[in-house]
Amino acid sequence: MDLLDRNKILYNIANLDFDKNTQTIDLISKVLRTIKDMPSGYDGCWIPCSERMPEEPYGCLVTIEDEEPMTGQMFETILPYFVGWDGERWNDAEGEQCPFEVIAWMPLPEQYKAESEDV
Repeated sequence: MDLLDRNKILYNIANLDFDKNTQTIDLISKVLRTIKDMPSGYDGCWIPCSERMPEEPYGCLVTIEDEEPMTGQMFETILPYFVGWDGERWNDAEGEQCPFEVIAWMPLPEQYKAESEDV
């Protein structure tokens, strides 16, 4: 999967020498809106839950906020197991509500595929 660098794409579009007619401006505006609306996770960025939630139910990597039981100190960490957003709440692999406060998320990367060896 090729990762898209939104900033590079936006920079290149902004520096295009194009005919400034209505159709071209409309097309560039649509492209810019599409790029802006792309899930940030595709470029490796965490998406704060306060900014937006996943549009469709799927598994994510999540950063949570939790409390250290012995000290009462709050800390942030990445959950090391599957968490899914169902459109209303975060759930674990068994479908139980996640007991932590999810503060940020990103889509899961593509699954690893070993290269086949020619024999």
